[in-house]
Amino acid sequence: MVWFLAFLVLSYCIGLRLGFSKPVSVLAFVLLLLSGGLGFLGFLTSAVSEGPAAALMANDYTILPPTAWTNVVTSLFLPQRTLLFGAAVFAAVFLLLLHAASRRDFVLAGVLAGLMPLVHWHSYLVLMGAAAVFAVTQWRREWLWFYLSSVLLALPQLAWSLQKLAPASLVHIQPNWTANT
Repeated sequence: MVWFLAFLVLSYCIGLRLGFSKPVSVLAFVLLLLSGGLGFLGFLTSAVSEGPAAALMANDYTILPPTAWTNVVTSLFLPQRTLLFGAAVFAAVFLLLLHAASRRDFVLAGVLAGLMPLVHWHSYLVLMGAAAVFAVTQWRREWLWFYLSSVLLALPQLAWSLQKLAPASLVHIQPNWTANT
């Protein structure tokens, strides 16, 4: 819950920093949570008749037959709890980069980003890509400090991770994985 709340607050702050109004910043986060489709309509119906707490406990409103379309909460945040850490740190680093004014700010963001691979590699890789786009559009020499500190901390983690993983387990095709067959 702590990481989810951190992600919520930091996402809201990013929206404000990017120039969105308060309602639009809240709406963006709500749309992220409701990204699974129209299952929330079933929840609202149950919440009115049974009460919100009972409605939350009664059903999974994201997997509606005949589809298996899920939302980010039930398909990503709950089963992949390290993603919550990665998303919260991603948002914190991105907010730091939006506010960065000095070399120290970029180094701090780089150190925080460089520690991400220990818990969630995918968030680190996405952050590096997003930061690259941001760096190209807002280039300053201090970006080198961000990348230097981040990569220097991430490289030993990459070496350790590759040593621990079996090559066959990295990528494989598993068709029909949500069909329960």
